[in-house]
Amino acid sequence: MASTTSILLFVLGLLLIGAEVFVPGGLLGVIGAGVMAGAVAALFFPNHYWLVFWVTFALVAAVSWVFLMELYRRVRRAPRKEVMSCANLVNSEGTVVTTVKPGAMSGKVRIGGDVWSAQAEDELPPGTRVVVVDTEGVRVIVRKAEQ
Repeated sequence: MASTTSILLFVLGLLLIGAEVFVPGGLLGVIGAGVMAGAVAALFFPNHYWLVFWVTFALVAAVSWVFLMELYRRVRRAPRKEVMSCANLVNSEGTVVTTVKPGAMSGKVRIGGDVWSAQAEDELPPGTRVVVVDTEGVRVIVRKAEQ
């Protein structure tokens, strides 16, 4: 009886580990490994269900802890991209991407690799060098840069 249960649990563990290929994230693999460990423990201790439960629980907890600590270490070391705030753009130089017109928000300028909605007092064609003089929300107010 115990061997049949152990075999079924072992197969279930293999299926969960196999499912990890299609549903990445680590959770199914950890649970599958725990179920397989429980199946092996049930083979060695068929009459001690609580022992099997605690061995399985301890192994799943240990594997989860190692997995989460490795994930935390990698996330903590990952390079962080600096978030560009519109308010920090005053006095920055850029280039007009699409025509900037007075009173219209359809104009775009490229500043440091990012494209921003822009407005100007004069119409500025694409390719014009501009300087940011003010910001309004996520829109920049620009003027033609002095050569």
